[in-house]
Amino acid sequence: MQFMDRNVTALVRIFARRLRGRGAGTSVGSSRRRKRFEARSSEILEQRICLFANDWSGEPIHEQITQDGLSFLNESVLTQIKGSNIWVDVNLLDDHFDGEKHFVGCLFREGAANINTLYQEALEYANPANFQSENLADTFGQILHPAQDFYAHSNWVELGLSKLIEGGTGLWDALHPFSLHAGAMLIQGEQNAIPPDYTLSLDDEFRVTVTTPTGTFPGVISATYGITDDCPDNVAVSHSSLNKDDDTRQHFAQARALAVAQTRQEFIRLVSLIENKYGTAAPVLATWVKRDDASRALLQQFFAGHTSSPQIPGELAVDFDRHNSRLAVSWNRAVDPDSVDSRITYQITYSSSPGFEDATWHDVSVGGTRRQVALDDEFWIGVRATDEYGNESTIKSFHFSYPVVDFVVTQTLRQPV
Repeated sequence: MQFMDRNVTALVRIFARRLRGRGAGTSVGSSRRRKRFEARSSEILEQRICLFANDWSGEPIHEQITQDGLSFLNESVLTQIKGSNIWVDVNLLDDHFDGEKHFVGCLFREGAANINTLYQEALEYANPANFQSENLADTFGQILHPAQDFYAHSNWVELGLSKLIEGGTGLWDALHPFSLHAGAMLIQGEQNAIPPDYTLSLDDEFRVTVTTPTGTFPGVISATYGITDDCPDNVAVSHSSLNKDDDTRQHFAQARALAVAQTRQEFIRLVSLIENKYGTAAPVLATWVKRDDASRALLQQFFAGHTSSPQIPGELAVDFDRHNSRLAVSWNRAVDPDSVDSRITYQITYSSSPGFEDATWHDVSVGGTRRQVALDDEFWIGVRATDEYGNESTIKSFHFSYPVVDFVVTQTLRQPV
């Protein structure tokens, strides 16, 4: 596989850290011992990468899918996630193959359980009181691998399904055998596990049809791999026949597009689970997400309507400097339980309408701004806050009218002499 250098480095560090965690040898407390340990890790890694490259035609598919799905993340975090994702395929530590980590062999129930177990682990690392970014990225990468593999290793695309297998924001559905998802039925279990009065058939395009007493449904299977097989014999299809692991395979583009969409959905899920558990995902958003406009726009697309809006406490404070005809407008910082303070932006408008229908909004710094005014000026001032998800606060308003100027004429009358 043609790894980028930074991903090799990330993967080697993951490998070395996990070997240490397994008690595989000596302490690596000093910098010199750590370098030797990582050098040995790199040697073992190179041997395994060759096997990985043969399976995947030399193309870094999981890296590319993760990059496309999470392009709004900082490069250092994204590299860590991609390295951990690759780790699952390289399978560095174990000689046996865990089918649930790849959604093969019709192990849908076990695959969902594996993902949910990893999410529980991720939530511990996401605790704002003890935020562990590296461990969280490591675990999230392991979650993404099977989530992406589902579409390459199942007949979901062959059945013409275009929805995600799991599009929610909570933990994954348990994916029980013969349960319905997007109108299709998950097939799992040997022949004797098929419910009574159910019949299964497979056509030449790997499309399964399930006939039941209540109707006929498309059936979802995933490829068998070696001895990993919990599919009924009459609808079992090998990995070599069904996989969509690279662009030489039929339906690769559709499977890849769904994998990218599932990758983004997993980030939405991760943030939502963290917020539900701790009340805020601020550490993740503050340290993981880029600060450019494109990344901000994606966050707005993902989370608008699903998170709380910021609110500006109190009222606007308006101070008129009569001597200089200058108006100073100030306000309190907005509060938002699921946003980072530094990512909340503010806008102000001066409108002729109290409903701000004709308003043109302008970005301003937090805290306040000044404006020159003139005699007879009258307008409505509006201030609003927007969080990184695109949620807007209630508009704080104030009606300003240039104060009436009283002219006093003093006249002195002199008596004739």
